[in-house]
Amino acid sequence: MATKAQRISREWYQAYCSAMLETDLSKLFESVQCARHAIQSRLAELSVSRTGNNSETTELERALRFLNMLVNCSLAETGATPMLPIKNSLPAASHAMATAAQ
Repeated sequence: MATKAQRISREWYQAYCSAMLETDLSKLFESVQCARHAIQSRLAELSVSRTGNNSETTELERALRFLNMLVNCSLAETGATPMLPIKNSLPAASHAMATAAQ
């Protein structure tokens, strides 16, 4: 039986995998946003707990970087201007993608 920490850990990873494997550009940014939220929630939880796992934190930060690269590559494919890897760039990226798709 999985512990609560293992379930939470799996939640962010499942959201991340879903975003990375999304092929429908109209759904991509919503999927990335869900994954980023799950990852940031897990990072916040680890920073509060005294039992923070450095390897998981590294993995979470790496996942955020890959999501940023995915957003930038997807924007570049549509002809939109890629976004810089700014922490809160996803809403702007979503708008740019919606505009480019039209």
